[in-house]
Amino acid sequence: MDKQEKMNFIAIKLGKEELLAAAAEEATELAQAALKLRRAYSGTNYTPNTDYMCLKNIAEEIADLELCVDVLKLSLTINSTIFINKEKADIKEKKLDRWVQRLELNEK
Repeated sequence: MDKQEKMNFIAIKLGKEELLAAAAEEATELAQAALKLRRAYSGTNYTPNTDYMCLKNIAEEIADLELCVDVLKLSLTINSTIFINKEKADIKEKKLDRWVQRLELNEK
């Protein structure tokens, strides 16, 4: 099986509901890895993990979440995927603008 066939197999085998749960789980694991890396960087709240160990972990969690989201998108209908992609693009643009505005306000 090539990559696309493997992803299709997983999407069909698990279905939307299970993939939504998996995405939530992977997002949580990424959040935990990000917090652990922050602790390693800051050094104010000790962690036995080195920066390198934390970076490896966050890379793995990013890959897990990206793969899960890719398979989840396959399990959705074409119309849902088109809708989600448009909504996501609009939301990301608004959030990017808001983030910049907040940082600019913080500089004043």
